[in-house]
Formats: sequence, structure tokens, C-alpha cells
Amino acid sequence: MYDPIREGLMNKHCVTKRNSIILSIQPHWSRLLLNGSKSIELRRKFPTINNTTLIIYSSAPVSSIEGLALLTRSWSTTPQDLWPEVATKCGVSKNEFDTYFHGSDSATALIIHKVYRFNQPFHLYQLRANIGFRPPVSWRWTRPEETFLTNEDLLCQI
Repeated sequence: MYDPIREGLMNKHCVTKRNSIILSIQPHWSRLLLNGSKSIELRRKFPTINNTTLIIYSSAPVSSIEGLALLTRSWSTTPQDLWPEVATKCGVSKNEFDTYFHGSDSATALIIHKVYRFNQPFHLYQLRANIGFRPPVSWRWTRPEETFLTNEDLLCQI
């Protein structure tokens, strides 16, 4: 089993813990993001975070960290005002968009650039065994023991 901690990659070329977040994304949407078909992730609520490294966690049944991206900007407005701005870049139909934001007064677009896929994904069972990793429900800041995930030697650019 590949272990980046034992391989000495824990601190090499890593960003500090407050410069990166882990974002849980359903597998269908993470695939679109990782293959370049989508450059905007949608959320009902998300804080204003700009110019941040985004660690992409693909939720169950994939349950693995699959890549990195640069979150250049998060932008919140009403769903009605957001749709015309994101329609061609968010990977969802108008019907899916309306269903997702039904009953919500707020809609946030995460503008994502420079997407990278890990040469080898980090599966949840490996991360739990090695560093006690717990995936976020939506998102969270990285912890010090997770900074190796931002190591550029582990990536291939898409």
C-alpha cells in the first residue's frame, strides 16, 4: 500500500494548513470537475474564500481524495441571479439547478481553475489508517497531518 507519509512526502512543497480546504463532492460531479467538463462547483452555503487550494474528496461509493484545484473565488447571490452566470460552466441542467436550490435564498458558485488529478487516489481506508482522516460532510480546512495532500509531486495536470 502506497503511504506518502512513509515515502517522505509529508512536508515537501506543501502549503500551510490555512491555505487549503477539503471539499466533499459526489462522484458524478467530481468526475466532471476532474475531467475539465465543469469549472464551477455549486453550494447552497459557503463562506467567502478566495485563492485557496481545494482538495477534492469524492464521496461514497468512491470515498477517496482524487485531486487538487485552485479555488480562485467564491461568489454568493440568489439562485435566480446565479444561473445565467454559471449555466455553461457548472455541469448541471436548469432543472437540476432549480431542484438543488429549491427553497434556498442563497446560491454560491465556487470558481475553480488549474485542476490536477493525483497519480494515485488516496482511499478513505488508507487515510483513516495512516492519519485518522475523517472526510467532511461539505468542506473544512485541512489539518497539519493532511498537508502532504498538496504535494505537487503527487499530481498530474489535467
